[in-house]
Amino acid sequence: MDQQAWLSLASANFFARDLTALRGAAERRIAINPLQGDAAALCAIFLAHAGDMGRAVALVEQAMDLNPLHPGWYHFVPFMRAYQRAEYEEALVHAKRINMPMFPWAHLSAAAAAGQLGRPVEARTALEALARIHPALADARHAR
Repeated sequence: MDQQAWLSLASANFFARDLTALRGAAERRIAINPLQGDAAALCAIFLAHAGDMGRAVALVEQAMDLNPLHPGWYHFVPFMRAYQRAEYEEALVHAKRINMPMFPWAHLSAAAAAGQLGRPVEARTALEALARIHPALADARHAR
């Protein structure tokens, strides 16, 4: 299989919740072309959500090193790690670096970290931005 097929297989295994197959497909994809940062960062997101945060962070840090002008979405994995560790200041820094104003999770990430830090103005600003692009997600009635 080619590298795109391995990435697609990693994605399919992620959504099928087959974590063993996900890890195998992700590692194979990265081995084929370790210099392709976007694929490594996407695999890192899958691995982070699958519970392999250590490997995910290593992959995304390598991808960031390969391209110092990397896309903002690379910061989702460092955000998740910092948030899981209750390092909310660092989490907020990464949430702000995501810089994807039309992507709801960017605003949710910033709101969550700001809320944990007791910064209601920053949290409210993030939630207002979320409400502009996806009103249902900002509505507490839909949060459960």
